[in-house]
Amino acid sequence: MSLSDEPPGHLVPGILSGGPAGKDEEHHTLESVMAQQRTHYLKTWPKFFQDVKMGRKPFEIRKNDRDFRVGDILALFEWDPKVKIETSHRAYQETGPVGYTNSKPLRVRVTYILEGIFGIQPGYVVMGIEKRDG
Repeated sequence: MSLSDEPPGHLVPGILSGGPAGKDEEHHTLESVMAQQRTHYLKTWPKFFQDVKMGRKPFEIRKNDRDFRVGDILALFEWDPKVKIETSHRAYQETGPVGYTNSKPLRVRVTYILEGIFGIQPGYVVMGIEKRDG
């Protein structure tokens, strides 16, 4: 079921930040989540990109420097850190931004956020994700 298939007023799990399960959990209505939905454009190394694409990796671990929220869309772009850096303007025009592959970006929706508990480094989040297309 996608976010748009859920009935109006449906409660969507929010952020769990410490404490026993459910104790500090927030819930938001579908309408409030949709109103706050944002798209984040993120580089993703090839192995992790392929694992998300194949459905083997239903989560993302990221530094929370973007205030990620349930309902946000992540546009994951395959980026290979081993690609030789080209500095000429002509090379950029011919190949696009350095490091990016020609793979179609993956769009995923954040379904759950876990932060601030044992095992997760402060300032980082583990996000449950679901593919939106392809």
